[in-house]
Amino acid sequence: MSHARVELASSGRRMVELDGLRGVAAIVVLAHHTALVLPAVASSFVGGEAADQGSAAWWLTSTPLRLLVDGPDAVLVFFVLSGLVLTLPVLRSPGYDWPSFYSGRLVRLGVPVLGSIVLAYALRLALPPVPSHESEWVSDYRLLDLSWEHGFRALDLVAGRYSLNNPLWSIRWEMLFSLALPVFVVAGVVLRRRWLVAAAVVVGVGWLGFSSGDASARFLPVFLLGSVIACNLGRIGSAAASGYRGNPARHHALWLLTLVSSLALLLVGPLLSHRLDEGTNEIVQAVAPLGAAGVVLAAIAWRPVRVALSCTPARLAGKYSFSLYLVHVPVIFAVLCVLPDARFSVTAPLSVLLSLLLAVGFYHLVEARSHRWARAVGTRSSAALRSIQSRRPGPSSTPERTPPE
Repeated sequence: MSHARVELASSGRRMVELDGLRGVAAIVVLAHHTALVLPAVASSFVGGEAADQGSAAWWLTSTPLRLLVDGPDAVLVFFVLSGLVLTLPVLRSPGYDWPSFYSGRLVRLGVPVLGSIVLAYALRLALPPVPSHESEWVSDYRLLDLSWEHGFRALDLVAGRYSLNNPLWSIRWEMLFSLALPVFVVAGVVLRRRWLVAAAVVVGVGWLGFSSGDASARFLPVFLLGSVIACNLGRIGSAAASGYRGNPARHHALWLLTLVSSLALLLVGPLLSHRLDEGTNEIVQAVAPLGAAGVVLAAIAWRPVRVALSCTPARLAGKYSFSLYLVHVPVIFAVLCVLPDARFSVTAPLSVLLSLLLAVGFYHLVEARSHRWARAVGTRSSAALRSIQSRRPGPSSTPERTPPE
């Protein structure tokens, strides 16, 4: 989850709506994990079982209301956003400072992750054990091994285990994408006018990932969509402006259709998975990243969505989104430990409220400091590399003698 701020290339406008979109996606992830406490919801998301028709869980998992708690698809939006906001600065800086980026990125992600792991461990050790629960998701966490080895493995941002704090699984792909960013930038530039080819590549590789069980093929190509959007940002802005000047009604209709179609791509797999054969279901799931990219495009180019995502609540949610993403699962389980017999109607709102409050505190105590430390480490790394390069002996100024014939 990158939090870089970007500007629309054609106008220099800061794209605060992307902060709002990130905040909305983080709230959806929070709602997702809060709802997983319900056994029927957990069975749908974790076990793939359909809820009883007409029940509350059915409405949340088998109708368009699923968008409110669809955490996995919200993470796809995060990946497209990261592809966009990490690619754009590279495009705008011919002499991009890669040593500063890599060292700063490690600190930027690593420090908050470490803070979230310490928080999760502290809560697990300080509170009573997680009570037995009918939710499959809660039961998996309840049986978690709390060895020190498990904690250290959670710190591995490339190949670790993340059961202690489930949302950390996505940070692995953020880090791998960051390491491979030059490749994604080049691919984005090559495919900037061949966006249909880029979409086909993402869907095709994703389908291979679902078919083979290779998670890297499922998730890493999603970042490419963000890189392609970054390479076309100027054209997107120009097209949006000309649409409003030409035929506003047609422009609104096209973007409404784009947004609805994008949301449908996110929903069709989960809603129809029980009715499709395995092969068709894998293809439908592989198309979902295109829906996430469509949502990002609508946030950039369609004024009603842009205005909605630029409002103060959405922007505040975006500011604290990474901290909220990191701390909310330990809070949910802490509430279950303290109130093991309480109803969901009590634990759910309490979990949400405490998660939001803790996210604000975590941001100011940990994440904001990681921003400063990342900039400082990046600056020093870049300066150190320049110093090393300056000490290398240059080419000899003495002209070479031509050997006799």
